[in-house]
Amino acid sequence: MIRGRRAFRAMAVCAVVFMCGGNTARALDLGVFGDLSYVASDVPDDEANFQIGSLDFYAAQYIDDKTKALFELQFQTFSGDFEYEIQRYWVMREFSDAFRVGIGRFHTPIGYWSRHFHHGILLQDTVSRPFMLSFEGSVNAIFPMHMIGLLAEGDWGNGLHYEAGIANSNMIDTADASRLEVPIRDDYSPEKSFFGRLSYVKPELSILPGLFVMRNNVIESATAGGLLERGDDLVRQSLIGFDLRYERDKFSLLTEFYHLRNDSQPGVGDAGNHTATAYYAQFGYQLTNQWKATYRRESLDFDADDAYFMDPALIGRDALGTETRDVFCLRYDFSESNALMLEVNLRNPELAPSTTIATLSWALVLF
Repeated sequence: MIRGRRAFRAMAVCAVVFMCGGNTARALDLGVFGDLSYVASDVPDDEANFQIGSLDFYAAQYIDDKTKALFELQFQTFSGDFEYEIQRYWVMREFSDAFRVGIGRFHTPIGYWSRHFHHGILLQDTVSRPFMLSFEGSVNAIFPMHMIGLLAEGDWGNGLHYEAGIANSNMIDTADASRLEVPIRDDYSPEKSFFGRLSYVKPELSILPGLFVMRNNVIESATAGGLLERGDDLVRQSLIGFDLRYERDKFSLLTEFYHLRNDSQPGVGDAGNHTATAYYAQFGYQLTNQWKATYRRESLDFDADDAYFMDPALIGRDALGTETRDVFCLRYDFSESNALMLEVNLRNPELAPSTTIATLSWALVLF
């Protein structure tokens, strides 16, 4: 059940947001995404069960002719109880088609998936996200999916679109063996993270490519007992990658490739430089107007000596190692507002037994 006064206050905020649509510059765009599932697997002692998924509230509006604001609050059930988190909260000013700038909490502009599929499963063709794109706090979170800072974007001639962001550093509390986190307020480092993406956007074309980069420092946040002093760099990350979309007739392809370099600092592992690669390739075919079949191949590969992945005080994938996954999904759209999806996820970690997880999910949106 939802516990405590904090959860009550969060629900009250949602109520206020949904009631404040009158006398505004433009109509308020409201939405509630949700999903409910039945999950079964071949993991020993893991009983099949019904699950309430996330419940995602968002509100977006042009508060004047050139200024847009968005607020998104998600109730999660990953821990077994309802917890809430502000996923996005920003305001953006449009100066021209070529320059819009905003401040707040955004999805990071690395790859297509991160910026275009937020926390509503209905938007995706599969129940799950590619595992290397897991949100912060997860064992699979290898780089940030959110940023708190400034984001600029715009459209140049001939279909070019750019996004560039500067943001607070990400943190790990190594004394508590915590995961990668994007803090709401604190930044213990004077060095900021940088994200950028350049894409080609012309709806009439079948092939739409994108190129993205990241420069990110992962900071020690432990007050005592950590690998380093609070505010010191644990790992300096640099990332370059590309994404590609292809759609023609009933066939679709979406793929992203990531080349990540982790420079461990003195006191972290071997203090060496290590590289990792990750990719996914997702193929879809529209069987009928309502039925769609999708297959996705996912892969993560990294150096065995890379402390960022293997040290249990950091990401700690020592029980999983490198990994591949094969995901199959059959989707039936009742309408634009709700769909039934059956997904089978075959997980093949290098250092643990392979598992198969089947999920039947009913995803929906209100308003």
